[in-house]
Amino acid sequence: SDNNTTPSKEEEAARAAFTNDSAFMIAYERALETAKGSDAALIVDPFAAKLAKGSKGKELSEAFAAGQAGAAFGLWPEFHRTWTVVRTKFIDDTLSELLRSSTTTTTTSDDDNDDDPIQFVNLGAGLDTRCFRLECLQRVSNALEVDMDVINTPKKALFEALDISTPFCRKHSFVCADLKEAGQLQANLERNGFDESQKTIFLAEGIIMYLGDQSQAFL
Repeated sequence: SDNNTTPSKEEEAARAAFTNDSAFMIAYERALETAKGSDAALIVDPFAAKLAKGSKGKELSEAFAAGQAGAAFGLWPEFHRTWTVVRTKFIDDTLSELLRSSTTTTTTSDDDNDDDPIQFVNLGAGLDTRCFRLECLQRVSNALEVDMDVINTPKKALFEALDISTPFCRKHSFVCADLKEAGQLQANLERNGFDESQKTIFLAEGIIMYLGDQSQAFL
């Protein structure tokens, strides 16, 4: 739905079922940066404002500015919003560079890409939209966005309701896995076409902290 239109019942249901408020916050903060316009913004996420619609993301971002980012760490109130944008910019640019440097031919046909396929695994993807907004991911043969089922099911429904449905990569899947459960990630990736013999870019943005004592073993 458009930012100024009444949301559909499908969108409202998916948004209510999506319980990861921090993902709405990241979308909101990316939307703030995008609203600066292409000449001033460090990143442009055309889907962020639609995803951030509602109060959850805005309220959590403002809470970080007033509390955690300001008082707890002695940083400027805009710290978290700035950090979100800089982190997003760094990852976007790194993905672009990795995919550009991996290209061994001057052509971009599917046949050439099949000779040297690259997979992209996004761990704890939340409401990430890179597969739908970064043209460099045309180089990716198989993109797998990993999160728990309680996140992926409403995310998929919300993306469908907002018509976020055309990824740049040639194959795209939402993979459900609990990263704390040994063996579950690999098994579920393989069910969705992951090939461990192929080059793969792994992204773990803002997820390691949630793994607690198991983070070291996971890495």
